[in-house]
Amino acid sequence: MKILDLFIASFIPVLKVLLLTALGLFLALDRVDVLGEEARKHLNNVAFYVFNPALVASSLAESITIKSFGILWFMPFNILFTFIIGSALGWILIKITRAPRDLWGLVIGCCAAGNLGNMLLIIIPAVCKERGSPFGNADVCYNQGIAYSSLSMAIGAIYLWSYVYNIVRIFSSKNSDEEAKVDDTDNIRPVGERDDGNLSPKEDHCIGPLLPVIGCSPKEDRLDQFERDCPISEGKTKLRFLIRIDLFFQKIASKVNLRKLLAPPTIAAIIGFMVGVIPQLRKVLIGDSAPLRVVEDCTSLLGKAAIPTVSLIVGANLLRGLKGGSRVQSSIIIGIIVIRYIALPIFGVGIVKASIHFGLVNSDPLYQFVLLLQFALPPAINIGTMTQLYGSGESECSLIMLWTYALASVSLTLWSTFFLCLVIEDRNNIWIDHELLEENSVERNPAKMKAMFNTTRETLAMKILDLFIASFIPVLKVLLLTALGLFLALDKVDILGEEARKHLNNIAFFVFTPALVGSSLAKYITIKSIGMLWFMPVNILITFIIGSALGWILIKITRAPRDLWGLVIGCCAAGNLGNMLFIIIPTVCKERGSPFGNANICYNQGMAYSSLSMAIGAIFLWSYVFNIVRLYSSKSFEATKLDNSTERQSINPVNERAENLSNSHTGPLLPLNESSVKAYHLDQFELDCPISEGRPKVPFLKKIKQCFQSFATKINLRKLFAPSTIGAIVGFMIGVNPRLQKMLVGDNAPLRVVEDFTALLGEAAIPTVTLIVGANLLGGLQGSRIHLSIIIGIIVIRYIALPILGVCIVKAAIHFGLVNSDPLYQFILLLQFALPPAIQIGTMTQLYGAGESECSVIMLWTYALASVSLTLWSTFFLWFVG
Repeated sequence: MKILDLFIASFIPVLKVLLLTALGLFLALDRVDVLGEEARKHLNNVAFYVFNPALVASSLAESITIKSFGILWFMPFNILFTFIIGSALGWILIKITRAPRDLWGLVIGCCAAGNLGNMLLIIIPAVCKERGSPFGNADVCYNQGIAYSSLSMAIGAIYLWSYVYNIVRIFSSKNSDEEAKVDDTDNIRPVGERDDGNLSPKEDHCIGPLLPVIGCSPKEDRLDQFERDCPISEGKTKLRFLIRIDLFFQKIASKVNLRKLLAPPTIAAIIGFMVGVIPQLRKVLIGDSAPLRVVEDCTSLLGKAAIPTVSLIVGANLLRGLKGGSRVQSSIIIGIIVIRYIALPIFGVGIVKASIHFGLVNSDPLYQFVLLLQFALPPAINIGTMTQLYGSGESECSLIMLWTYALASVSLTLWSTFFLCLVIEDRNNIWIDHELLEENSVERNPAKMKAMFNTTRETLAMKILDLFIASFIPVLKVLLLTALGLFLALDKVDILGEEARKHLNNIAFFVFTPALVGSSLAKYITIKSIGMLWFMPVNILITFIIGSALGWILIKITRAPRDLWGLVIGCCAAGNLGNMLFIIIPTVCKERGSPFGNANICYNQGMAYSSLSMAIGAIFLWSYVFNIVRLYSSKSFEATKLDNSTERQSINPVNERAENLSNSHTGPLLPLNESSVKAYHLDQFELDCPISEGRPKVPFLKKIKQCFQSFATKINLRKLFAPSTIGAIVGFMIGVNPRLQKMLVGDNAPLRVVEDFTALLGEAAIPTVTLIVGANLLGGLQGSRIHLSIIIGIIVIRYIALPILGVCIVKAAIHFGLVNSDPLYQFILLLQFALPPAIQIGTMTQLYGAGESECSVIMLWTYALASVSLTLWSTFFLWFVG
């Protein structure tokens, strides 16, 4: 194999990491402020407590078995070697550079702990799919690589929080200052301390409280602390010796924060191990036929958000390194770079080759590659969290991370190329865990995509129970994710509090959702498919028109408050046309009772249809529903009353002339400074362009101009080009342009790293948005002034009236040849009539202060009942199209 192919196979995944961190750095800039300091803190909490544990647990549960775990026993020792060698070299660096004492923990931690989780989870799958990869089948390589990377992350988390955390804590500036105070008062005995006659006052102080800052303080180096604190002299009794052993272990307990040993990723690793190695648990949770497979599916879906979120946080944290203000010496940074990117990889090659020679490591080249790569990774990003916790070298840590991650693009590429050359000689001896392959690898069907659906007797005779299960599992997944979001928003948990939701929603709105829409459309939409899908925009428009009409009738029947009219009409008109489909369709495709044939073909087509649905729905939502909510909001209503009162005043404002009053309708374009509305808002357009017999005639072209100006004041054109809409436009342009698609999409595309990078970001959209939906439902539990009749009316419209009308409309469209015979396409068209309200309506009410609590109550009840309604309607729709 050519060196160039190996170099490209190494460079592409590293470039993907570089692009993600660069995007995070851009989003953290003051002018952008999507990933500001507060946003990073909240996003880091969600990643640490939710996304990372989900990724570790799901990956280990799917990939680890008793057989594979027995073969991978050397990895914990390999990681331990990286920590030991790195710590020793870091200590030497401290002595050479004479680093400040409060930075010793930071320097040792950066030299000892590598990014053993996220980096591998990005690099290994990307290497597996590259054309120059020496690891054979891409699917087998992917499954094994995820298992190795997950095991590496779990073991690394244990070492990191048990060793590096305490090193940073011991040498932190806070700890040093407190110990200095204790040193000055060594001879002062605490109140209540008594001499038992056996120990000196200082020795008696060693059995005091177990808090580390109150223990005996060192006067020289900490390495001699235990010897000075608890000296062992000759002639002591055996009882005294046992007491000293007890004191020694108490001292260890006071130094090590055992709580951090059980950090969420570590707990998740333990759970993943248990599920993976216990056959009974594995049979219940893992596999397409597992009774509780929905739990594993939810966990896996949450885990997909871990890599993009953490990578963005890494890039955003590098901004502080660019701002300066650090007192770290350049010699320290150079030393850390030399240790991590030169010394450690050289030691790693020697250790891994020796272990292979003595039969400690099997001949699987992918396993060997991961072991080698563990010696060449940049420092762990969690070290930055530790420095923030103890206030010891935050800016210094940011500067070290900036330079080490900037140079990682060069170092990792070169070392990965060398490691691939090193393991390629064993390519023919690739170890494959056949049990793992049989249970977990994705089954590929080489059959070509069929344009028409083959309605066989087996599909027509499918049992209703199978259809019900195929419908219920995806809905249950949505329900579990929203319930988790609601739990995380509780005051006692406070991971998704109000501020956290606001920042997370910004990231999802500006980054994750546009990436999902753009990458899906670019990958799956072509000129031919657009010609076949032309009816979908019309279908969505019909849902908005019928829903608005039924919503208006509901307003008149229930006599809803005027400032809630926009909310009611919006909830009746706009369904959740994006995120719900992105969860439901892929899950239905992989279910055993699905009538859509090959799961991979179904998934690809379903992602294309769902992406198109989200893009069109976003345009209608922000062009129509947004302005409906704005017009009927309380703020707009107050502005209307102000306009009316102004017209009745006898004294005109300063600088306002009488001749301008007749032309007031063509004034400023700000929405809240529009001309007054004397009747209902539905008559506003006519009032803006009046035709009076008593006034001189205005030229026809000028009247048209005035009407368009008035229309421009009603429609917020900026919202039409929301990020998701822009993502859809870019995706369309790439998909329908063969040259662009060939350049960006596909395993052989020259710029495929851009599409891979965008798709990786898009994987975080669904779990993030679904958690936000659940968290926002918390406001609905706190009550509001909305009438029960309005809630019941919205439920009846969305879950009874619209689906029934939808069946008639889609059936008529099929009858007249407007819709092709693809059953998956027909199923999505039908499903668009049965979805719960769009979650963006909540954002609109918050923007204009029009029924925030009322919107939360509506969302709470509609999404709670969606689990029943969607299951029943999906079952019927599957039978209908099958």
